[in-house]
Amino acid sequence: MRQQHSFRRRFVGLCTTFVVVLVLLASFSQGALGDDLFVLPGDEAPKPKKRKKAKAKFQGGNYKLPPIYGPRKEWQSLRSTSQITCTARYRDTLWAGTSGSGLIRWDMRSGGYRFYVPSEKDARARSILALAAAPNGDIWIGTNGFGVARLKRGRSKWKFYQYKHGLPGNIVQTIAFAPNGDVWVGTQRGVARLKRGRSKWKRYTIRKGFPATDIRAITVNRAGQVWFSPNTGKPFYLQGRRYVKIKRFPVIGSTCIKEDARGGLWFCNDQGAIYYKNGRGKLYTTEHGLTRGVVQTIHIDPSDGVWLGTRSGGISYYKNNRWVTMNISSGLPGKDVRGITGGPGGQLFAATHLNGAVRYKGGRWHRLPVGVVGNQIRAVAYSPDGSVWLGTASGASRYYKGYWFNYTNVLPNPDVRSFTFDPEGNVWIGTYGGGVVRFNGKKWKTFEMLDGLASNRIVASALTPEGIWFAHEQKGLSLYTAGKWKTFTAKNTRHTLNPAYKILTMFTAPDYSISIGSLGGGVTRHRVDGTWRKVRQMRGAATKGVVSGIAKDKNGRWWFGAKNGLYSLYKGKLKRYTKRDGLPHNHVLTVAADGNKIWLGTKKGVAVFDGNSWRSFTQDDGLAHNHVTTITVTPWGEKWFGTANDGLTIYRGE
Repeated sequence: MRQQHSFRRRFVGLCTTFVVVLVLLASFSQGALGDDLFVLPGDEAPKPKKRKKAKAKFQGGNYKLPPIYGPRKEWQSLRSTSQITCTARYRDTLWAGTSGSGLIRWDMRSGGYRFYVPSEKDARARSILALAAAPNGDIWIGTNGFGVARLKRGRSKWKFYQYKHGLPGNIVQTIAFAPNGDVWVGTQRGVARLKRGRSKWKRYTIRKGFPATDIRAITVNRAGQVWFSPNTGKPFYLQGRRYVKIKRFPVIGSTCIKEDARGGLWFCNDQGAIYYKNGRGKLYTTEHGLTRGVVQTIHIDPSDGVWLGTRSGGISYYKNNRWVTMNISSGLPGKDVRGITGGPGGQLFAATHLNGAVRYKGGRWHRLPVGVVGNQIRAVAYSPDGSVWLGTASGASRYYKGYWFNYTNVLPNPDVRSFTFDPEGNVWIGTYGGGVVRFNGKKWKTFEMLDGLASNRIVASALTPEGIWFAHEQKGLSLYTAGKWKTFTAKNTRHTLNPAYKILTMFTAPDYSISIGSLGGGVTRHRVDGTWRKVRQMRGAATKGVVSGIAKDKNGRWWFGAKNGLYSLYKGKLKRYTKRDGLPHNHVLTVAADGNKIWLGTKKGVAVFDGNSWRSFTQDDGLAHNHVTTITVTPWGEKWFGTANDGLTIYRGE
């Protein structure tokens, strides 16, 4: 009996010890133990939730986009919510600036979003470097070469201020507000201030006694000091009319400044993060616990915790001398974090450069609705399974049964130029600089020059019974057949492929012949019997020899988009169409056949020709932008227009 009691006591003791160990391990999983338990904001006692069976996801998941219609319902435009450069918050609204698509506005509660694009045609007006929300809800926008803009609350029209209005330069890199309502902007040539209620800017430059140029960050602290951080110097501040330079500062060239609750200042820097207080600055690097050295954005939460967004390491959270790293394995969609801000109900929002924005709530990251992966559309192609693929300068997107799937990190180079689908169901993706990627739905395989490609720069691709063809800008063609690569250049094509003329496009006809359009070399055609020849009617290096689009309609008529118009070739006869006939512009960038109709894209919009009459479409009709670089007509009758910088438009009309 005593032995039984002794055994029970030992067993109970072992179980108690085991439970204590489990509790300690759970505590350490959230942070190091100390006087107080280290818990991230949003992690406090999360409510238990029933787990749902997760859907199959790839790189963050699939997304059903809210439609963005044009003036008519048959038009639908889609833009990317990636390429984010900066963020700002006003109440329950998250604003994000992009590198070429204007502004994105998210509702922090519902997650819904919309775009704001200036009416100015200059691309610099849509390239945003800085954002700031004024106390009254107005959004101030710093652009990369077009000055600073003001978007009044509830309005959609942008008002621009430039050098001619008083700015020292038009590249605006930072914006800050003083408690009295003054607006400060930093440019590559100095700073400017707009006093509240005034319409004239005051310049501060070296000629007028300002200590530096190329100002990357400005903030006004609670003491009323205006702090500045130049690109090639240490920070300084303006107090009254006197500039005070900081001598004891560990680095130069900080790109952001944030004040904490104790009056200290945090600085972003390529070498880490600096905390400055009471005349001393301390540099925090990877040696202290920072995930990566380059810090791009900083947010101070209500508990005085510091969130640091880095260029390639995700987010570091710092509080009470303890560090926590959050990256893709933690739920972030990308490592390049450009903005962090608080939100309603204790939420946190973070924006990545190429992978959209997320909210942090209940200890988890949740993605906000995103668009296609990029706005510079390079290629559009439909596959036999009914999906449509987009190639952009930022990766690839696939549209399937109402949902979008984005692919970026799996590609050797994000600049996607072509898609080809083989009989086995694989998609072959041609990139400009990274070679070719084959995707079978599960696995990715890359082919490059070491494997047999003539060049890693792919501009077009095509499928014939001979195999899969890939066109290189100035290195001829590569053919993949029976698991081997073969190269075609001037030597084995009867000198029809001249490296002096860059290849621009490639088209596969119903008889499986391929036609190659070039910059000055006209059109080269290869037949299945192995012959190569020039299309003699398309000679003329400066005009019709610049061929950027090729198509063949149902009647067998060839169409060529050239620098000086649209050409049709039928039974040996060549005919030219220009603006006088109905083209929006003479330089035709792309063409696509729709039965007996022909669609073409230019810098001034698109047009369709039915053999008798022309009809043109522009932004006023519903295009995302007039500069259309690629057109694809799907088997179900939709027209997909890819633009140079403003995403995609789908036309479902006749």
